[in-house]
Amino acid sequence: MPINILHKETQVKEPLRRADALKALTEMAVDEVYPWLYAVVKQLCYDVNPYVRATALTGLLKLSGLTTFDNREYHSDLVELIERGLKDRSSLIRSQALLCGSVLI
Repeated sequence: MPINILHKETQVKEPLRRADALKALTEMAVDEVYPWLYAVVKQLCYDVNPYVRATALTGLLKLSGLTTFDNREYHSDLVELIERGLKDRSSLIRSQALLCGSVLI
């Protein structure tokens, strides 16, 4: 299964590999795996690398746009992730968080 391989790639040391795996996972967003993909994206929002965190915030946008899954139950988590991104030191993260907030909330 490619999903399992990509999930393993989100846990490697190299940040670019983690980010690329996340990009590929969020492109495969379907309603049946939304909760699982959301958990992976949420985990990577707390990554130490700013590029991976920015990619994770972009992944949140992709997940909401590519699926018809009702994500109202994740609303408080989304707000928390966006607020965390807005408080980040990196301007890359803050800009992605602002974009996510304007689209998702």
